[in-house]
Amino acid sequence: MNLLPLLLPLFAFADPNPCPQNTRGRTLVVASQGGQFTTIQAALNAAQPSDTVLVRPGSYRGEIQIPRSGAAKACITLRGEKGAEIRGGKYGILIENKSYISIQSLTISEIRGGDTPNGILVTGASSHIELRGNIVHHVIDSKNAHGVSVYGDTGTAISDLLIAENEIYGCELG
Repeated sequence: MNLLPLLLPLFAFADPNPCPQNTRGRTLVVASQGGQFTTIQAALNAAQPSDTVLVRPGSYRGEIQIPRSGAAKACITLRGEKGAEIRGGKYGILIENKSYISIQSLTISEIRGGDTPNGILVTGASSHIELRGNIVHHVIDSKNAHGVSVYGDTGTAISDLLIAENEIYGCELG
């Protein structure tokens, strides 16, 4: 029995981009000087579906938590300009039980400590998540650590996840 004709229609309807670019939301600017916000977390706390949090060049503290979900055709986007870096903490970015989130073009480094340091951690019943063009380096632990990890730990599986064009290096993963 030839299964190929049965499988092709399943893939024809898959959306290759779980978080299309927003065109109607606000842009919330994070910068050490001259932005609307001085911390990424404060900007994300203010962000609503369709908004983009734009991070200007500079070093920002890790342990960023995505506080709310976006919506279909209204993702919340966290995007870094060249030179925007999240440094330090037990994790860089945590996406837990959130949907319609896009993380783009950020550098995440020097993540250490806690039970398992993670550069980017997606967990729970998250869906429609895009991790694109990020650089993760020097996530370090003597027992266990991860540059990017995805854990579905609820009865609802993680779905519509795109991890593309990311670079991970210099990590000591235990």
